[in-house]
Amino acid sequence: MKTAMKYLGLVIAVIALTFTSCTKDGEIGPAGQDGIDGTNGEDGNANVRVFKYDISQSTGGSFTQEIPEITADVLENDLILGYLRTNIRENSPIPATRARIGGFTDVDVAVNIEIGKYSFSFFRESSSTLLLLPKGSMEELKIIIAKSSSISAKTGEENMRSLLKNAGVDINDYHAVMDYYGLEY
Repeated sequence: MKTAMKYLGLVIAVIALTFTSCTKDGEIGPAGQDGIDGTNGEDGNANVRVFKYDISQSTGGSFTQEIPEITADVLENDLILGYLRTNIRENSPIPATRARIGGFTDVDVAVNIEIGKYSFSFFRESSSTLLLLPKGSMEELKIIIAKSSSISAKTGEENMRSLLKNAGVDINDYHAVMDYYGLEY
């Protein structure tokens, strides 16, 4: 019982520090170019950047977005979250299984992140059959990069995922992540 109370106290302290350690850095920066809407995030535990890309004219089963901000350092240390807004106005987390994309249900979305690139492909559920989406099925790709300031045994990405989970943030919920970091949708 005593151990459980100490653990509970520690969890409450971590959550309290998480909510009070971030302060707003400033106003949202100017809109980027080529469909990029870069925004400055919070100082403290994370420096968060959001990039939005208009992909409404895209078709097919695979798509690659050039994102120069995905550097080797970002790949190795930071949390990269992807969300796909579809023509039915849902912000689906990607990669995903059984997502609703356009008029299709139960779509698996595979993601490959490389230096400077964020690629994703659509497959029929639990198969390797590429699903070809018509133009207008997707509207916007949203990428959130949360810089890790961790010096722990965990990787920066694992640390950021743990931080969000411990704060009660569902990383599959785009709005919950944006609310947590105090960013505009």
